[in-house]
Amino acid sequence: MVPAGSVKITFAGPLARKTTPLNYLTKGFQMLPDLRRRVRQADVVWAVLPGVYPVLGWWFRQDRQLRITQQGGDPSQSIQLVYPRLGFVGGYLDKCCHKLAEQADIASYVSDKLRARYGGEARRTLVFNNSRLTSEMLWDRKGTAMHKPFRLLYIGRLSPEKGLFFLLEALRDLEDIELRVVGIGHAEEELKRLAAELGVDQKVTWLGRLQWGPELFSALREGDASILPSLTEGLPLALVDAMSQSLPVIGSNVGGIPEVIEDGLNGILIPPGSSKAIVEAVNRMRSKKLWTTLHRGAFETAKNHTIEKQLGKLLVMIRQWWESRRVM
Repeated sequence: MVPAGSVKITFAGPLARKTTPLNYLTKGFQMLPDLRRRVRQADVVWAVLPGVYPVLGWWFRQDRQLRITQQGGDPSQSIQLVYPRLGFVGGYLDKCCHKLAEQADIASYVSDKLRARYGGEARRTLVFNNSRLTSEMLWDRKGTAMHKPFRLLYIGRLSPEKGLFFLLEALRDLEDIELRVVGIGHAEEELKRLAAELGVDQKVTWLGRLQWGPELFSALREGDASILPSLTEGLPLALVDAMSQSLPVIGSNVGGIPEVIEDGLNGILIPPGSSKAIVEAVNRMRSKKLWTTLHRGAFETAKNHTIEKQLGKLLVMIRQWWESRRVM
């Protein structure tokens, strides 16, 4: 057992909210001396991938440390979508992700799909997500009714790979609906201009960043469904957060999303990059009978994605690693 208060957790990395790729890299290299010091002093090094900074920090790892990687996405796809001219960086990071997983004591992934892609040479692998939800945070909306107009929520970065351009296009063919957008990102102004050009800006409310916890949960409880029209994903925690408040999710059939959404049971799966599919899914969701089934299914699914259920799997593997070191 570790005595309470004896664990110190340090987060290292460029934390600027808005930055360009060049500024990100420049700041990363400027912080290398501090990064080296932090990594060398640590007993556990946890690299959250993909990202340039975790790759840089991995240079300073030591054999005595417990080294964990967690793969949260596919850089070869995401960087190409966000920064098309920097696609080569995605290819480089893709190779680094394979190499770091091979060198790690524990290589973890947010979805089975990512483990299959990056975990082939890893010694110990597991799938778990970074859910911060505890069982006490779950909320059952049993007995509530749909709003009029129907309230659809998007939660996440405002970035090209999230498929929001297709979502705004879909609003043209959806009546009696309100889209509430939670999040910020470098595509925000472009998305607002597009909403105005499409004539759907009156259907959209831009809520900006909401604090995770009661503020975000309140917004979720006021909605009828959540939507994730992503073009590429690992496993978005916005999916788990929505389901924790009994909110069914319309999600693209990409990455780890179909590992959580069971079409017709707790949400609806759609092909990525199709505004027509979004329209059909929203109209399907508005069936009272189906909506009731889906929000109940979402609540039941969330029970398996609490921090108790997810982190427990990693703790078991850490104990196994520790025991193996003691007998060496």
